Amino acid sequence: MSRSISITGGYHRLFSHVSYSASWPVRLFYLIFGAASVQNTALKWSSLHRRHHTHCDTDADPYNARRGFWWSHIGWVFHVGKHDLSNVPDLQQDPLVQWQARWYMPLVGVFTFALPIALASLWGDPLGGFLVAGCLRLVFQYHSTFAINSFAHILGEKHYSSEGTPRDSWITAM
Repeated sequence: MSRSISITGGYHRLFSHVSYSASWPVRLFYLIFGAASVQNTALKWSSLHRRHHTHCDTDADPYNARRGFWWSHIGWVFHVGKHDLSNVPDLQQDPLVQWQARWYMPLVGVFTFALPIALASLWGDPLGGFLVAGCLRLVFQYHSTFAINSFAHILGEKHYSSEGTPRDSWITAM
């Protein structure tokens, strides 16, 4: 739950859209558990997301839904090249975001794998901690996040433009 909230409330609403401001402990929580989501640093995630909104449904959109459902769902992940961070100058100046970028891999290792393994070891199941709380959780969370990229462009109603693919749907909102 903390990882999902860190992606939706942190990476998406706070860092990408700057929909609100948050105290440093809240931002730190989002950055630690956002790293544990293994969806990249807040800096790179937000840059890609801002690019998506700026260039929706064009070749410059990393998750371009016009390239097909599977592309927008997960295919883009395997084709993201070098990150152009010119659209996140605010985040490049944020010391906590820079801290997370610098320590991203150790944060992933500790909060995604070491901690679940250590906790599951308390009841004698370190492999279960790794497989369920580490790997299976990641697969579920990846597809939940990626479903927004794909299903939000095929399910629901178009409220803003009949030409673009974005749609509003209570299913994707949930």
